[in-house]
This record gives sequence, C-alpha cells and structure tokens, in this order.
Amino acid sequence: MSERIIRAIPSDFLYVSGRVSKKEALQETLNAHVLSYSGWKGVRGIISTKAFDYIASGNYVLIAPGDDDALDALVKECKCGSTANTIDEFVTTLNALYASWDEKGDVFVEGDHDKIAFYSREKQAEIFAKYIDDLVKSKKVDTSNIKSIDFNS
Repeated sequence: MSERIIRAIPSDFLYVSGRVSKKEALQETLNAHVLSYSGWKGVRGIISTKAFDYIASGNYVLIAPGDDDALDALVKECKCGSTANTIDEFVTTLNALYASWDEKGDVFVEGDHDKIAFYSREKQAEIFAKYIDDLVKSKKVDTSNIKSIDFNS
C-alpha cells in the first residue's frame, strides 16, 4: 500500500518514515490539524483504539470512508469531525479544512468535551472496573479461582 501512496503523491508533499516510538507517534498526532481514519464498511460495532486516540487529541477527525455504523456515530456524537464516503466529499472537506487553516492558522473543532471524556481510556477503564466489581460483589461470578494480581511488581 505504501508504494501506491508514494507513486500517487508528489514527493514534495509526502514524508514516509519507518516505525516510530509510541511517544513520537503521539506527538505527531497532537501536532496535526486533521487526522484521517478509514472506517470498515460491513464490519459492525468495531472501533479501533486509534480512532479513540484521534478523538481524544482534540484535532479534527475525518473518517474516509465511513463505516455507516459505530465509528461514524461516535465522531458525530463527539462533534469532532466528519465522514466522507466519496472522493468528492473527501476533497471538498479537505479543501474547506485547508481554507479554514489558511485563514485562521488552525482547524476549528467544536468537540463535545463531556462525550470525548466519557470515551477516554481512563473513563472506560473506570466503568469496566466498576462493572467487574459489581459482578464480583453480587456473587454472580465464581471468584474461587481468581488470584490477586500485584500490578506494582
């Protein structure tokens, strides 16, 4: 796939790197103005963690193509971007985002900060931990084989 991209985009507008550290990738994500991610049409109910990272970054998230499912709904709910399902929609959206960036030096993201916080890793881990705790306390789960884990070691 990278070879196809390299052939299609003039080298003046393209930088291709090898693998980078997670820290470096996160910094590049935060430095971006627009982040693009592809939805998986026909695969229902699955959202990659990368999509959540992009939403949490506070940058505009352009889903292209959309998945016509959970990912499109998430971006709409969080008010952090849009979906483009055709080449024309993608080009039109990018041109509008570029015009905004050219005029203001940034791309405006409305963002529903409460929704974005709700979908953060921390909040979801908190919800999941409470769910597990409630199950264990209700005795609906056999805990006799569960051993404690020392996460500090």
